[in-house]
Amino acid sequence: MRFTHYLFAAIVCLVGFTACDHNDFPSGPEQSTFAYDTITVPCMEDLPYISVHTAVAIGKTLENQATTDQEYYICGIVCSFDKKHADGMSGYGNAIFYIRDSQTSSVEFEAYRIYGIDNKPFTDMDQIAVGDTVIIRGKITKYNSTIETPQSKNYNAYLYWTSNSSAYPMEDVKVFMEDFTTLDYWTQKAIIDPSMNVWNLKENCVVAQAKPDGQAVTSEVELVSQPINLAQYNMQTAKLTFQTYFQQGNAATVRDMLTVRVTEDGKNWDEMEIPNFNSGTLPKYVNDTLDITDYISDKTQIAFVYRSTDEVAPLWNIKQVSIFENRSGKPICTK
Repeated sequence: MRFTHYLFAAIVCLVGFTACDHNDFPSGPEQSTFAYDTITVPCMEDLPYISVHTAVAIGKTLENQATTDQEYYICGIVCSFDKKHADGMSGYGNAIFYIRDSQTSSVEFEAYRIYGIDNKPFTDMDQIAVGDTVIIRGKITKYNSTIETPQSKNYNAYLYWTSNSSAYPMEDVKVFMEDFTTLDYWTQKAIIDPSMNVWNLKENCVVAQAKPDGQAVTSEVELVSQPINLAQYNMQTAKLTFQTYFQQGNAATVRDMLTVRVTEDGKNWDEMEIPNFNSGTLPKYVNDTLDITDYISDKTQIAFVYRSTDEVAPLWNIKQVSIFENRSGKPICTK
């Protein structure tokens, strides 16, 4: 059995940034004193992490139209856009804007035609805005008197990180996965006959059927997971997903016989109906997803419940069990 817990432990970068003093920055006393005391950033160990002041100082050492061989992570606050190019962002997928270190700084760096997150074109102007704290990954070039990122046919600097959540796509983040190479993570619990075992491994899936000696018998046997600590992931939602099919019986009959139970404390269990079943004739897997948001805790457990009668003992297959959250793809440190 292999199950994977992805740990999302953020690092905090202490930066004394305040909003830029610029005509394009929102007016008002709240914005004029706006400050980032801390920002949560991803691990950045492969390249130097520099401020706007440092980026400009590096650029000034270059010959005109020369570019560094080195790439950098350049951190700052968006102060303004090149309005001449703002409306064209959706057509070209790049953005031109300016960043500074602080409100009182007079040093400005131009992010010239950079791409969005993951070095992919911007698709919406809302993905970048004045006041955003950003980290740009790119080289530094000197173009006449302007220090900026270079842009060419084969190279664009890009937005490595931003405080603007709309820049990140939503994605399914798995925090638990079971591929059933063993049953070490699971326990069989028989409700009617304590000696009965119906769950067995078969080719990276788990199979249940109550037919000792080839005859259907009455049974109720759970396959219960160990406690899963979902609380550590700061999840806002949680979905349980798996693939399943049954044979022998019909969907209307097995709907009450094959179910899922969930608990947040290991004591109080709620039963959930499985939404999708195959017809029961062909061994064809279907996908099922259950919302288990209400059971997020450090002791979450799930149980697949198999029932049979002396007339109907369906064959039930389950594989690829996982728990995930649909969340922003915003990167944070996984170290």
